[in-house]
Amino acid sequence: MSRRWKGSYLSYVVTFFFFYYCLSAFSSVLSVYLTQIGIGIADLSLIISSASLFGFFLVPAAGYLSDRTGRPRQLCALLMVGFGIFALLFSASRAVGVLFLLHGISMSLLNAVMPVLERLAGAAKYRYGVLRIWGTVGYAAGAQMAGFILQNLPSRFLFVSVLAAGCLAAVGIAGAEDPLAEKESETSGITGVTGRTETTRIAATTGNAAAPEGKSPEGKASKGLGCTVRTLTANRQYLLYLLIAFLFWGSSAVNMTYVPILLTDLGVHTSVVGTILSVGTLVEIPLILFSNRFMDRFSSRTLVFFACGITVVEFLTFGLTSSVAAVTVVILFLKSIATTLFMMITLKTVRSLLPRELITTGLSVVNTTNNIGLILLQNLGGRLLEKISLSSFYLILAGIICCVMVLNLFLRAGYEGNVFE
Repeated sequence: MSRRWKGSYLSYVVTFFFFYYCLSAFSSVLSVYLTQIGIGIADLSLIISSASLFGFFLVPAAGYLSDRTGRPRQLCALLMVGFGIFALLFSASRAVGVLFLLHGISMSLLNAVMPVLERLAGAAKYRYGVLRIWGTVGYAAGAQMAGFILQNLPSRFLFVSVLAAGCLAAVGIAGAEDPLAEKESETSGITGVTGRTETTRIAATTGNAAAPEGKSPEGKASKGLGCTVRTLTANRQYLLYLLIAFLFWGSSAVNMTYVPILLTDLGVHTSVVGTILSVGTLVEIPLILFSNRFMDRFSSRTLVFFACGITVVEFLTFGLTSSVAAVTVVILFLKSIATTLFMMITLKTVRSLLPRELITTGLSVVNTTNNIGLILLQNLGGRLLEKISLSSFYLILAGIICCVMVLNLFLRAGYEGNVFE
């Protein structure tokens, strides 16, 4: 691989743009696609929840392998290509059982890559915001393309574009700077040793913060799966954050599924739905670009309160009004803000609560916990929506987020270093 490409800013642009293009193009209007091919609401919920069921096993396994082998780039590149292939196979089926299987595998592969990319971005020589912003642009492009194709072209074209984007994302990941690269060269395949590159870079980022709960003063890596599990389960604040993430992300993921249906029920055309979701995503850009101005200045608890407040306003609007204008304004200006902010909060909180050698594993476990929340709430939503209206269901989601705000009162994430500079 060219030395000019490896570690270059362009490699990160390609990585984040095409990864989030894949995520958006495949999932943002998936509920609309499934209803177009004749899938009912209950089966739709079952199919979408399959990602969480499969991810329960695959996502933490990928994170653990990343930490233990020190080869996150190679692993993620393979996962992205695999995702594209399974996504294309998904478009060829109409059977609920096959769609359940293919969607579960596809999204699990994609979700397994996400925590690794967050870690790479947090440890890169470039500022987090100027890297992650390209994910926002890619997500917006994917949502716009998905809506356009479903309205005007055969749906197969959408999944072909996803396969191409997955391969391009793999090329970008292969060129991104690997914080464990020195580990690879020094250990020659011996696992369980943290390379100096990662230690130095993370130490420079985290400063001289006191060792958090579950971390030795020397910052030594926990060795073995058993030690890793014990370290995570002994950290009560980390477990509390898992519960908070479980409820928040479960509710948010269900919202992402039903917002396109909400818009179409209000009379919005599919192509316009894609445009609304695309423009709404672009609102993230200032939040991400200037994350260094505020993310390190406020505690995780304060930031979680803010994200939850935005989400409650969003869900109450969806539940209490039938105005297309009101729903559109909320989607454009609030929907992506809350979820993007919570993603950054997760990186900040996990960095503060776990040993640096377990950051990727910790992020993967959070991702898995989120998937469990999606499984439960997605299937609950599918069953409830056969008996109650979509607006009533959104009021229930608002209540769940209020419970998250109560739990957040007990969160103590003490790290106040510079993660986003």
